[in-house]
Amino acid sequence: MDLMYYESPPGLQFLHCLQFDSIIQGGESIFLDSFEAAENFRSEYPSMFETLTRIPATFQKLHFNRSRPVCMIYQRPHIVLDHNKNVNKIEYRLYWCG
Repeated sequence: MDLMYYESPPGLQFLHCLQFDSIIQGGESIFLDSFEAAENFRSEYPSMFETLTRIPATFQKLHFNRSRPVCMIYQRPHIVLDHNKNVNKIEYRLYWCG
C-alpha cells in the first residue's frame, strides 16, 4: 500500500507501464490474498496475530529539506478486526527489491 501515513489511504493501487522495452528484465507482479494470509497467520500464531491487531505501527513521510517541508505521521495496527473479530483491513507497506 502507498500513502500509509494518511488517515484514509487508498484501498487498492495499481501501477502500470505505458511503454515497455524488450531489453528490460523483471517487473513481474505478484498478488496475494492478504485476508487469507491473515487467517492462516491467526490459526498458526494466535498470540502474534493478536499483537498485530492491538499494537499500532507508525507510518510516516518526513521531508524537511524541501521548499515545502512535509511531516506526515499516522499510527494504526497492521491488522484491523470488525466487531465480530473478522479481519476487516490489512495495513502494511512492502517494498520488494528482487
